[in-house]
Amino acid sequence: MTFYFKGCLPFLFMLLVLFPLTATAQSTMIVPIKGPVTPSGKFLYSLYKDGVGFPDEPAKAFRNGSCPAVQGENKIIINSIPAGRYALAVILDLNENGHLDKNKMGIPTEPFGFSNNVIGAFGPPKFHRAQFEVRPGKNELTPLRLRMWQ
Repeated sequence: MTFYFKGCLPFLFMLLVLFPLTATAQSTMIVPIKGPVTPSGKFLYSLYKDGVGFPDEPAKAFRNGSCPAVQGENKIIINSIPAGRYALAVILDLNENGHLDKNKMGIPTEPFGFSNNVIGAFGPPKFHRAQFEVRPGKNELTPLRLRMWQ
């Protein structure tokens, strides 16, 4: 009986020690911001784990958050993200009213951007074009360029 148990020790070690570490590995995502940024207002971001609601329905996002816009280099840092595929939508909420302002024709009047710097042809981009991979550890995305509707 002892011989059988000794042969199982490496397997038990993996199950009890290594598997919980990989199963719960969390990531940090760093998103440098480029584009028309003023030192006023705040960035609002929505991180989507699947295409549901992307990018116009933040209530359906995996995670939402905000951070202040500052003079100089801006970055959005999102902690405690499980590894997986995501897409990100960001706006610079200039008047800090909590949403993307639009004119009477429905055209955005505040800077916005999406992961992979994708743009849609006739409206917002599709999730599959904006998605990216988050791996365990620190992930720095391609700088996200904010745009104004033209």
